[in-house]
Amino acid sequence: MIVGLIGIFTNTFNILVLSKQRLQEQSNIVFLALSVADLHFSMTETVLNRMAQISSRADFNHDGHHYVAGVIGVSLTTMVTITWLVSVISVERMVAVCFPFHVSSIFTPNRMKLVILLVYAFIGVMLIPKMGSFYIDCVFEEQLNTTVLAYFERPWFVDNNWWLFFYYLNFLPPVSSTVPMVTILVGTFPIIIRLKKTQRVLGIVSTSGKNRVKEMRSVKISLVICLCMAFSILVPNACLDAYYVLGGESFHFIILLLIRDFTQLAVQINASMNFFVYVAMSSKFSKTYLKLIRCNSA
Repeated sequence: MIVGLIGIFTNTFNILVLSKQRLQEQSNIVFLALSVADLHFSMTETVLNRMAQISSRADFNHDGHHYVAGVIGVSLTTMVTITWLVSVISVERMVAVCFPFHVSSIFTPNRMKLVILLVYAFIGVMLIPKMGSFYIDCVFEEQLNTTVLAYFERPWFVDNNWWLFFYYLNFLPPVSSTVPMVTILVGTFPIIIRLKKTQRVLGIVSTSGKNRVKEMRSVKISLVICLCMAFSILVPNACLDAYYVLGGESFHFIILLLIRDFTQLAVQINASMNFFVYVAMSSKFSKTYLKLIRCNSA
């Protein structure tokens, strides 16, 4: 709950600051889209997390797999959106660092906006079967003596149960976790290697390049932070999904719940910490933030 509230406040500041800056810059467009997704995830988790936990305890008594298939819902949609947007950022930064003279012609503002819209459309189409399989309703749970959120199966899910679970276990996991993980890996490590080589060259050629070296060091640190946080989200999901694809039906359900809860917590921490990453890596962002605070206080 506390992390969710921090995420709401920090991502609201992110949206305000990025809106004040030029949206013609490619990175700002993706950062703004990521901040909106983080804000949406923080809001949904803060409002629904407690009721979903109570509902999951009630559902666990009679049908544990019902929770696995249905409770992800809106959180899964936003989670997958966040991971794919981080993948877009890693690819854009890789091109910007490795091919600085061509990045402006490759990633134009209109193309970046189109890529973001395509990501939203692709994720929406991909998750239609999961979102349409269940519906949420408030019911009174006698054992808990309270009203909770419950997830009910739709008739078309019951009629098409086999191929929907095949879709959940064989197509959805690689697209939602494995593909973004590989993309971030391929896009981030070349950036770090390239920045390391550039640091050495600037340190040898001229001492006047110290400011540039410090700037690149800040970018590299921010990339490492984003990489670690992204892998804290994607690696548990990828390992769990691979286990299911290989036939791990006997996987203990309690461990499954713990991994899912850990993944949601990692996403929430990532969504809350992006503001501090932006301030640390971008002097322009921090100056705009301070200017916005001073204007509001005046």
